[in-house]
Amino acid sequence: MSEWGNFSLGDVCNFSKDKVAVSTLNLRNYISTENLLQNKGGVIEARPFPKS
Repeated sequence: MSEWGNFSLGDVCNFSKDKVAVSTLNLRNYISTENLLQNKGGVIEARPFPKS
């Protein structure tokens, strides 16, 4: 057991079902699993960018 104790995920964060309008997205603020680099290496520009 760690010094932090045992917690459930709900103890430290909230689940959201909110959605973001695609019209508010651009190549600078859109991040998906496809453009995340491994090992905390950062983010590359999204390709393909969602259309709708």
